[in-house]
Amino acid sequence: TWLAWLARHVTRVLLRLLSRTTVSGAEHVPVHGPCILAFNHLGYLDGALLYALAPRPDVTAVVASMVGDKPLERIGVTMAGGIWIARGASDRAALETALAVLAAGRAVAIAPEGRISTTGGLQ
Repeated sequence: TWLAWLARHVTRVLLRLLSRTTVSGAEHVPVHGPCILAFNHLGYLDGALLYALAPRPDVTAVVASMVGDKPLERIGVTMAGGIWIARGASDRAALETALAVLAAGRAVAIAPEGRISTTGGLQ
């Protein structure tokens, strides 16, 4: 949607203005077709970085519903078309939505650990 396009570009501009980032390994991400982008969630900006700097524009993130308790994050995730998931529960609706995104040939981003790392590495 145009809202997701706007969110991606605004986030990209802000990240370029406020930080220095490099992307490595982007050549391994298929340009078209369904794929899952799994990432190690080390900090609060990981999701925004992935969303803004992914090598393809059709990334939909799976995001813990508790993130939506913060108004700014709720607006950002909603604008980006994120999928809200209830952490610690069997959230069938979120899974079905993610599968529909993949069936449509788009990319789904997910942090398999389901939270920011407390150790700075894989848990």
